[in-house]
Amino acid sequence: MRGCRAATAGFGTLVPSCPIQAFEATDGWVLIGVTNDGAWRRFCEAAGFEEMGANPDYATARGRIEHRDEVVAENPGVRGDPGPRTN
Repeated sequence: MRGCRAATAGFGTLVPSCPIQAFEATDGWVLIGVTNDGAWRRFCEAAGFEEMGANPDYATARGRIEHRDEVVAENPGVRGDPGPRTN
């Protein structure tokens, strides 16, 4: 997911969970939906985001919601310019 940027799409961007939204990547859209604390830990481990997974501010759904902007901004997979669109 390198080279992605956060974007809002559809109606699912403000549900009480975080992250759960669509992100534009260089080759299209991807939906990341982390709906509970166990899924957060597994997501961070699978994506190689150990530092984010170890951050106590993000350990609970409430914490991730309270720090929603930071969770999205710190996620190395959703920062930066996705590059030129091919379609």
